[in-house]
Amino acid sequence: MGASESVGLKAYGELLSIGDVRRVVSWGLIGRLPLGMSALALVLLVRGEGGSYAAAGVVSAAFALASGAGAPVGGRLVDRHRATVILTGYAAAFGLALLALAALAHAGAPLATLIGAAAVAGFAAPPIAPTVRTMWPLIAPTPDLRATAFALEATLQEVIFVSGPLLVAALSASISPGAGVPAAAILGSAGATGFALTSTIRSRRPDPALDRSHRQLHALAPADVRLTLVFTAFYGVVFGAAEVAMPAFAEGLDELTSIARGQTTAILCAEAVPWRCHRSLIADALTLRGWEVREIISAAPAQLHKLTPFLKVADGLLTYPPEQPELPM
Repeated sequence: MGASESVGLKAYGELLSIGDVRRVVSWGLIGRLPLGMSALALVLLVRGEGGSYAAAGVVSAAFALASGAGAPVGGRLVDRHRATVILTGYAAAFGLALLALAALAHAGAPLATLIGAAAVAGFAAPPIAPTVRTMWPLIAPTPDLRATAFALEATLQEVIFVSGPLLVAALSASISPGAGVPAAAILGSAGATGFALTSTIRSRRPDPALDRSHRQLHALAPADVRLTLVFTAFYGVVFGAAEVAMPAFAEGLDELTSIARGQTTAILCAEAVPWRCHRSLIADALTLRGWEVREIISAAPAQLHKLTPFLKVADGLLTYPPEQPELPM
């Protein structure tokens, strides 16, 4: 371990030794896990109950959009009122809303009903992140510790969005496709409640110096903030699309191979040449699974598929990274 890593770990240890910071961090992490679980969990829930991937994507998007719209509301509430009261109320509402959504999907409710239920659940997501970020300057007494606290917060965000889908996948494989939604309800509700009941959060009082105006969109006044919000929205669309497209691709590939086991099978596309068509992605995946894939381009004999030159394979994961220019030495 290098000197910088040792110093970093020491700083984290010093931060976590303050008061009940460990409990604040632990419960806050548990309570925010549904943020990383929700997109994939909702897709698998709707699809598992017989809905299309298009419907699943709309339900997941409703949750995400409502969560984004509700975040400033929750942040203002915890700033202006007792954080413990607000957070425990959100915890109960969030858990009940997600459980209701799971029950409605299982009962075969119309898509519009599922969209509405998902929006309610997203809007009720507990405002843990804004609460803990405003607490760090009060908890950490020195500038160095505050910098460490915000670095830890950034790391926890990565943990949430990496471990959330993994947890959903494990629950889906071991229990049922929709198991991730009730699990997210339990974790979100329990985590937010535990977070709210820590002594640090219970001791927090509203700051009387806060601007108590009702200008909800005042924070969007700076142009840089609006620009950041726009780019973040596009970034979120990409992640949301991936959460829907990846399980859809995997399911379609399994369906194709199940057909091909019984007979010679051909798939068609409007593109004439494979290297300009998404079927090259399918052919790469099938080839790596051991299937013989031949490309029919014209009346000439079919050619054996060759893997895409810039394809990278690691632990069974296929990626297509762009070429990186060599930097001058």
